[in-house]
Amino acid sequence: MRFVLLPLLAMLAAGACAYHDEGKRPEAEMPSSLEAATPSASVWPDPEWWRRFGSAELDSLIVEARMRNQELAAAMARVRQAQALARVAQAPLLPALGLDASATGQGVNDQTGASSGLYPTASLAARYEIDFWGRNSAAAAAARSLAGASRYDQETVALTVVTEVANRYFQVRAARARLGIARQNLATSRSVLEQVAARARAGTALPRELAQQRALVAMQEAAIPPLERSEVEALAALAVLLGRPAQGFAVRQSGLDAIVPAPVEPGLPSELLVRRPDIAAAEAELAAARADVAAARAAMFPRISLTGTAGVQSAALSTVTGGTSFLYSLVAGLTQPIFDNGALAGQLEQAKARQEELVANYRAAMIDAFSDVQKALQATASLARQQAMQEVVVAESREAFALASAQYRAGAEDMLTVLDTQRVLYAALDQLEQVKLARLQALVGLYKALGGGWQAGGA
Repeated sequence: MRFVLLPLLAMLAAGACAYHDEGKRPEAEMPSSLEAATPSASVWPDPEWWRRFGSAELDSLIVEARMRNQELAAAMARVRQAQALARVAQAPLLPALGLDASATGQGVNDQTGASSGLYPTASLAARYEIDFWGRNSAAAAAARSLAGASRYDQETVALTVVTEVANRYFQVRAARARLGIARQNLATSRSVLEQVAARARAGTALPRELAQQRALVAMQEAAIPPLERSEVEALAALAVLLGRPAQGFAVRQSGLDAIVPAPVEPGLPSELLVRRPDIAAAEAELAAARADVAAARAAMFPRISLTGTAGVQSAALSTVTGGTSFLYSLVAGLTQPIFDNGALAGQLEQAKARQEELVANYRAAMIDAFSDVQKALQATASLARQQAMQEVVVAESREAFALASAQYRAGAEDMLTVLDTQRVLYAALDQLEQVKLARLQALVGLYKALGGGWQAGGA
């Protein structure tokens, strides 16, 4: 056996020219800072950033989504597929061994007097292609990089699922708050309608005033069904994210006042490149493309393969010969492409073009990342200011409506003024809830743009 294995191991050591990726990240224009970020702040998101909103219900929903979401389950299955393919690509780097066993029988010849016998034979065969030019190691490196890209894609899907759960959850609570406002205003309008109707019966209110109030009540009644649909649709979308049927699914909490809009600010722009899994995936795909180019180039050189067998043949049952015979062989072969109608050259050009495409994709991913962060930072800052100003609008509108209502009951103001102040108050309250929702969703978008606390190689 050693006469076969030792030459094989020697050739294996001599021919293992492993592929090494020496590629660098493509250069791209990078901002020196992010305009909306505070220069002294460098607070990147935690891996469980959603807990900063202070909602135990949201925390439990996200935990459930990470366990049961079907898109995330499919992404995890794709990771296992890529890892299996990486193992397949790694296999040619080592010899393949096979065992063959057979037995040959010999019958009795009565005329010559030859004895019968059974000749068992067992052999071990080894096959190996010497990776002299690094083709197999480059193919294995490409498969490993693609497996890494698949893992980063899974992290991207997980981040998307978590942010979608948060957004849908906030939509449900905002829809309920807006429904509460609409129903409260409807109740107020009906109360005013009763007052107007009483005054009309007493002859102190005009029929026009009564008709206007009835129209306002009808308009507010018509505004409720769309808000109810919005809540139902948000609940159904949230249930899908959790891998549940929409029937029977419910959220306990309502309103956004209890949600803490905890801000977060990034550090240096260069750190963003290791904090977004989509950028890491693009970089891994680019590394795979570089390895594919190396493999395609190596395919144009000769292939050297070795085949070795070693075995024994026993005549233990034979009366003609006795003992055991040892058999071995070693064959080396060389294959050189001569004329293939440009197939190998075309494969090399295709691999180079694919690499150029992925360089462009990587640079685009970097630009998109900086743009996402900048837009999210500006959105959170502007929406925080807008919410503060809208709260002032609500306070003033509530005061105006209260004064107009009191003056109307005292006979010092007409109904048209009361209706106008009521419409303004309803619109201001509804707009405030929409601004709160937009601010929270902008914060969720900022957490997503910053990679959601993920870091390459760790967090």
